[in-house]
Amino acid sequence: MIAFYNRGNAFYDKGEYDRATTEFERMVDALLDEYRGRSLNNQPAFAGLNPSLEHFSRILCQSLAPSLNGQQIAAITVRLWEDDAAWASFRTSHP
Repeated sequence: MIAFYNRGNAFYDKGEYDRATTEFERMVDALLDEYRGRSLNNQPAFAGLNPSLEHFSRILCQSLAPSLNGQQIAAITVRLWEDDAAWASFRTSHP
């Protein structure tokens, strides 16, 4: 789950929201493709880190944030689930 918290209504305008959602889905897919089918231990972003959900949610959140500059988004949260009970999330404020 990736959640956005906005400062105003402009981002949620129907046309803008649909366009922004499609663009964002492409960004997320491209980012996830960097990790899909690969060992997290061998990824540069995990150098010296335990490949935990906590680290992965932080890395994904911080990687997505720069792509959202100019949007009316106040914060971004990335939540990842390992199973029905185990999850981790990371939230960052967005300028």
